[in-house]
Amino acid sequence: RRVHGGFEKGHSSVCISSQVGCAMACSFCATGEMGFKRNMSADEITDQVLYWLQQGRPIDSISFMGMGEPLINPQVFPALALLTSPNHFGYSPQRISISTVGIVAGIRKLSQQFPTVNLTLSLHTPFEEQRRQLMPITKANPLPQCLAAVHDHIERTNKKVFLGYVLLEGVNTSAEHITALIALVHSFPANVRHLLHVNFIPYHTTMHSYQCPTQATMRSIMDRVSKEGISVSLRQSHGKDIAAACGQLVAQQALHTHTPPAPTEAIGS
Repeated sequence: RRVHGGFEKGHSSVCISSQVGCAMACSFCATGEMGFKRNMSADEITDQVLYWLQQGRPIDSISFMGMGEPLINPQVFPALALLTSPNHFGYSPQRISISTVGIVAGIRKLSQQFPTVNLTLSLHTPFEEQRRQLMPITKANPLPQCLAAVHDHIERTNKKVFLGYVLLEGVNTSAEHITALIALVHSFPANVRHLLHVNFIPYHTTMHSYQCPTQATMRSIMDRVSKEGISVSLRQSHGKDIAAACGQLVAQQALHTHTPPAPTEAIGS
């Protein structure tokens, strides 16, 4: 399954995978249900971009937001080298984005080797204990260490970092959560804080029991955070109609069969 997304007129983006399956086991993500199968090679990663180019479809930006955690696959860095090499794909690093659950060593390596690649930290809750429940990898990569790596990345690169926050009704949308989120952003020094951007993500239905808040609730949350001088946005949804939106990969198969879903190569948006 391959999905090519146009976010705006004249702009096309692909969302590519770095692994078959995922070992992070985030409780709200369908991909984690299939478990980890294997890392993808650098060629397999870049072939997802090559496919569309061979179809005559220009690609303006690339996001590592498909299956898998990019920063635990060593082949992602050779893939980045291929994608940015003028002798191969020739993309500017500024047109490439990587989303991570918070692999501290990987963030620091990215800062050193590809400092202008765009970085998103999947935050999803400001509370450490709850983050461990939603995202078990937090135990090995505690939130304070993730935030320190983000701080250092911004100081080194002077580039904006996105904080991804999937909105789960009744789980991370309370007034207490939003107050703590605001405090977390404000805990960064002013020279770093202005380069943090909170990207709220509507939850997409999978086999899990989570629900997406209403549009009114999402707007209220965004307004409250924005009034505190924090840059915010609400991610546009692409691919939901074919179960290829954020967190949905392999969900459709899993909902309709009792056997484990087959690995799915996907380019989502």
